[in-house]
Amino acid sequence: MQVGCVGLVAAARRFDRSRGTPFTAYALPTIDGELRRHLRDRASTVRVPRRQQKLAADLRAAAYEAGQQLGHEASLGEIAATVGVSLGEAQLAIGAAAAPAALATLELVQSTAADDEIEACEHRALVGRMLAALDARERELLRLRYEEDLSQTEIARRMRISQSQASRLLAGALVKLRSSAALDLAA
Repeated sequence: MQVGCVGLVAAARRFDRSRGTPFTAYALPTIDGELRRHLRDRASTVRVPRRQQKLAADLRAAAYEAGQQLGHEASLGEIAATVGVSLGEAQLAIGAAAAPAALATLELVQSTAADDEIEACEHRALVGRMLAALDARERELLRLRYEEDLSQTEIARRMRISQSQASRLLAGALVKLRSSAALDLAA
């Protein structure tokens, strides 16, 4: 109501009787334009550029006209060609002008990527808890074996122990990890 009144006041200030146009014929488009500007600039939670909004409106109008002329619903490519823009620009404008979806409804949509990320996070947390059950030497041994992909002989050289000792330490560390995992899964 207030925006309509602003448009009416603007029309009254700019109206020129000498042109011979009735006031209502001049005021209605001015009020309509003021309302459209207000809604375009302030009504949406996401601000779509005016150019995109105008292009979307032009595409909708062209779609209606093309449908009337062709006798069937025109494709977006045909509509874009009618308006004189590329298909990509038309898709962008239509997508930008689409009604926003509420986050509450998007929450109900299952996301396999999000599920996979959550599962990976849970696995990292489980591995962190399992590694906490090991001492520093055992963690270093596992890091060398599985992160750096070293053989037992190379690990023994780096840690300055025998290859058989590296093998026993590695086997013992894996037993501790398995028992820690079994306890964690049982809980």
